[in-house]
Parts: sequence; C-alpha cells; structure tokens
Amino acid sequence: LIKTCIAKTPSIKVSNGVVSVAVVEKVEGDASMFQVRGQPRHTWDISFKVKWTYQWMGANFEEGPQRAEGAIAVCEFTDATTLTSEKSPPIVKKSWTDK
Repeated sequence: LIKTCIAKTPSIKVSNGVVSVAVVEKVEGDASMFQVRGQPRHTWDISFKVKWTYQWMGANFEEGPQRAEGAIAVCEFTDATTLTSEKSPPIVKKSWTDK
C-alpha cells in the first residue's frame, strides 16, 4: 500500500521545472495496531527508497530540455520519529545520478 501511495505522488513544480517520482525501489518494515486502555495505538518501523527525476527547460533555446536524477532513502521512520525536532529524526540518504 505504501509503495502504491508513493508511486502515485503527483509531480511538483519547482522553480522552472518539475520533480517527479520515477520509481519506488524498495519498501520494508512493519506496522501494527493495539489497544491501550480501550484506545487504539499505532506503531510502525518503515524504510523506503525512491528514485526521482527533475526536468526543466534550459536557459536558452539551444540547451533545450534538461534532466537530473537521484534517489532518496528514508530509513528508520518510526512512530517515534519527529520531523520538527532533533530528538528522533529519520535517517535520510540522498544521492544524485551522474549523466
């Protein structure tokens, strides 16, 4: 389900180009739900890797369309992960593909 949701992410306009998800290479992990004092609680530990592309028009007509590619891997994304503090951030690895 996560792989499908990530793959269906729409393209995003950035500056003078568009960033798109090219392929979701890997999704691993598990999730569960349990009850604590009658209240549902969710827990998960997920890792995934996404390849992306960025396409834009060159500065002049002779340059034509340009393209860059790379990948983002998110590791150890858990229910304890915080995105707004340094307490428990996810591990994010970024890479560019040379052309």
